Amino acid sequence: MNVRLFQCSCNYHLRFGASSCSYCFKPTPIWNRYGFTIGMVAVLAVVLALVFSA
Repeated sequence: MNVRLFQCSCNYHLRFGASSCSYCFKPTPIWNRYGFTIGMVAVLAVVLALVFSA
């Protein structure tokens, strides 16, 4: 199953994790990529660990 949360500037629905639009080949926004999502989850986990450990 393909998750399509974001749209390109050409209004094509982007696949989650794609680095470029498969219709117009423009780069996708950084928040559409796996690395950004994994990084945000890691930062959130560290912040929650610090908040609840005190």
